[in-house]
Amino acid sequence: MSNKKIGILFGKERSFPMAFIEAVNKRNIAGVTAEPVRIDKVVQGEPSGYAVIIDRISQDVPFYRAYLKNAALCGTAVINNPFWWSADEKFFNNCLSTKIGVPVPKTVILPSRELPPETSDQSFSNLAFPLDWETIFHYVGFPAYMKPFAGGGWRNVYKLHSAEDFYQKHARDGPSWSCCYRKRSSSPNTTGATASEDAMSVSCPTNPVTPTTSATQPTSSPLPKDCNRWKR
Repeated sequence: MSNKKIGILFGKERSFPMAFIEAVNKRNIAGVTAEPVRIDKVVQGEPSGYAVIIDRISQDVPFYRAYLKNAALCGTAVINNPFWWSADEKFFNNCLSTKIGVPVPKTVILPSRELPPETSDQSFSNLAFPLDWETIFHYVGFPAYMKPFAGGGWRNVYKLHSAEDFYQKHARDGPSWSCCYRKRSSSPNTTGATASEDAMSVSCPTNPVTPTTSATQPTSSPLPKDCNRWKR
């Protein structure tokens, strides 16, 4: 019987990976061993040498994602599925939930205020300018939460009390993250929030935005002046 290796791919953490390896190896299953994944080269179409890989870090490392996809194509069982990662963001998860009957907070996705790298105003000729802010705010309501549409760790999460508050905090984002807006029953460790309050949260992908409604507007915008041509 050939030896089947179970590998675990991880980052800074040590407690779970080491405990998992120890627990598997303690079972003394003939032909099965567990170890940290070791990568010294990645060649297309070549097997990884592992029967199973448990992934706990590739969400932060594109190189690892490519490695795991290649491993999966060559017969390795990868947990979690590396091909699902591309669809694993908050807004898609909410959309999917609405289609399978899982209750989720009211959520909209919004563009970032600044232009993404390697783009200009001409890259967004299909984007209405301004967006329908009145309908968006009415649908979600306040208080609300705005957060990047992908990622975790409670980074760049803001509680929003009004349209003016939204404009101010949305202006803090850059071209590298988008945001979500939805209702939550609790929100621990959130900037300016209390865990017991019922509130909403916002989702935004990367695209330029200059909000315009009856609410007080920012006095300046990072968008090119000719973006006004988007107005309909």
